[in-house]
Amino acid sequence: PDETETLEKVKDTKSKVAKEYFSNSNMKTLYSHLFNLLWQSSLPCFEGEDLTRDFMLKSCEIAGETHDCRKIFKRIPSDSGICCGLNVANALKESEYSHLVEEMQNSYLANDVEHVDAKVGRNNGLRFTLDLHSNDVAFGTLTEDFNAFSVFIAEQG
Repeated sequence: PDETETLEKVKDTKSKVAKEYFSNSNMKTLYSHLFNLLWQSSLPCFEGEDLTRDFMLKSCEIAGETHDCRKIFKRIPSDSGICCGLNVANALKESEYSHLVEEMQNSYLANDVEHVDAKVGRNNGLRFTLDLHSNDVAFGTLTEDFNAFSVFIAEQG
């Protein structure tokens, strides 16, 4: 058989195994474990956040002053996966999901995250250094396949 046919057989087999597993599983029991897996499988925002040496936010400055990135950013779930957020308000309703998010965030935050006030002027903004670790971390989602950062900037409120 050619490579395409073999690949299709492997995909079909794996798909059947997954469908059978999940149809016979208690999703309420599995939910927290699946969420934890999603949380841990993304590149960490900060050093020491998990067992890997790789992390994304290497340095943070506000108005030329160095800040601990952990104190101004926090890891948040989004439509694209787990992201590093700045000045993010908690928009989640009280639920098992919101408790899981809070538990994962509290597992690496020493204190509450500080709100960063916006200031006018070229030298008064936020400056941060990011490392994608594209040399040893594979990126992509179900809808996109690229090695890059996505940045979303919006006004709060």
